[in-house]
Amino acid sequence: MKILREFVHEPKLFDKRHFSTLMLEKEPFKTCEITQGGYGILDNDFYVKRIANRGYHVFVFCLSGKAKLTMEDGSEFFLNQNEVFISTATGQGHKEEAYGDTPLEMIWFTVLETSTRIQLSFSDYSISTFEKGDLLKQYILELFKEDAYQDAKSFEAIGLYEQLFLITLERSLNWIEDIDNKWKRIKLAKLWETVTTRIDEPWSIEDLCSESNTSKAHLHRICKTVFNCAPGEKVRELKMDRAKFLLRNTFTTISEIAIAVGYDNPATFSAAFNKYCKMSPRKYRNQKAQH
Repeated sequence: MKILREFVHEPKLFDKRHFSTLMLEKEPFKTCEITQGGYGILDNDFYVKRIANRGYHVFVFCLSGKAKLTMEDGSEFFLNQNEVFISTATGQGHKEEAYGDTPLEMIWFTVLETSTRIQLSFSDYSISTFEKGDLLKQYILELFKEDAYQDAKSFEAIGLYEQLFLITLERSLNWIEDIDNKWKRIKLAKLWETVTTRIDEPWSIEDLCSESNTSKAHLHRICKTVFNCAPGEKVRELKMDRAKFLLRNTFTTISEIAIAVGYDNPATFSAAFNKYCKMSPRKYRNQKAQH
């Protein structure tokens, strides 16, 4: 039996725009695990009910007007301009509704609880202030413009606006990287610098651990925390980035490029490149030569 995790009542007068499939499948939002969201100007006939333990976090940013929040335990709160309501995936059910004579202008989105970019430190809900509301609104509206226009550059522009939105979101909520993560990033920066200068080497996990003076488990944990990937995947990313540079900017043969980035067998390199870039090295080179 399907369980409805939310129920939405649309108002008679509203301007409500939802993230499109294209926007949700673009890498910044997809990597962040944003599942839905949008922008709205809503009158007081609007409300949405959400059940507890939904599996996704809810973010509601009040840009202007006012919203009323009624929690499952009977608590009631008002969300005013420049305030954000955040309900965790495991939090209690609640009702959000526009309140008062002034239309509620808001940005909202939901994020899967498995997201590694957005991780919450509380277990139920929070109401706090945020900054840079004008910028958040600007980037969201630009996203919708590009999604509607869709010329040759729109796909690229959507990714850039999504990244700007997420960066501004983190700064507006003062989500500054903690000292521990900063230390981990600095520690690994030296390792990746060494890997880059010796990119023609195979770099096994044992080599990485030896170079960074770290155990396998600890290195894996740091990489997942800071880069959201395993150490081997990060090495592959560095190798493929070098390969793309050589394919774009030199006449070096594909066999020579394979050796230059640490692959003894050109076929193995081509398979790895195809998996990473979704096209063969030759097709990538030909595409870039046409631009």
